[in-house]
Amino acid sequence: MTKLIVAITFLLVSGLVCSEDLICNVSVNTEVVAETEFTVVPKTKVTYVLVEDYTFFVANLGESKYELEIYDSAGPTRFYATSYLRTTSDQLAWTLWSRDILLETSCKLAR
Repeated sequence: MTKLIVAITFLLVSGLVCSEDLICNVSVNTEVVAETEFTVVPKTKVTYVLVEDYTFFVANLGESKYELEIYDSAGPTRFYATSYLRTTSDQLAWTLWSRDILLETSCKLAR
């Protein structure tokens, strides 16, 4: 029983050690409409903001690899961007430029 408790504790602590704090922002027509800081655990997806008809997600794919997913409920369409975030200068970004909207989002490590 003691080994089970130690194993569960180790798994929980190791998951927290691998989690990363991200700062993500969203701009509509060059105006920042949202900026948020949150923690993403490996192998999970987090919704970080809802703007107009768009929902913004970021997933920690493990080994410093992240994926943005932007869902347009009016479309309905989904957009994706993937990158590695290893240092605070690394950035994961996505832009949609149409006749109706200039929509941008970017994420970086908060460390």
